[in-house]
Amino acid sequence: MISMKITLPLLFAITVLTITNLAAKTANPPADPGWPRQRTNENGSLVYYQPQIDAWTNFKELTFRMAFSLTPKGQKEIVGVIEAQAQTDVNMDDRSVLLRDFKINEVKLPGLDPAKASQVDQAVRSFLPPGHTVVMALDRLVASVEKSQAPAPVQVQNNP
Repeated sequence: MISMKITLPLLFAITVLTITNLAAKTANPPADPGWPRQRTNENGSLVYYQPQIDAWTNFKELTFRMAFSLTPKGQKEIVGVIEAQAQTDVNMDDRSVLLRDFKINEVKLPGLDPAKASQVDQAVRSFLPPGHTVVMALDRLVASVEKSQAPAPVQVQNNP
């Protein structure tokens, strides 16, 4: 009878702690608003799409490409690709990744004459300045990293 007096409150406490822990985890989803994303400034609007990962060196430096469409005020939409890199900070608690120290290496604009391409390049960079940050879900980022490099095989002794 004494063990039952101890077991029931203990079981109740464990159940309450488990439920509150699960509720806390589901209450804080990653701050990833999804893709595509849009930014607007005095030059018009820029829609940019989920990064295509080229490399994630030591899980700190991300090299990637992003498709975009730029609509300058009063003009037609222009599409292109941004090649960029950023430093990453992984937050395992909310399973998010902060892309910081955003640096555009190149803006590719197929089919535009060089003078127009230079203007569009400057406009794109005005939407995504060097200090720009992006938050995305860790799971989304990991899913887009190429899995071509298999881990090194390990010798295992399985003799009985």
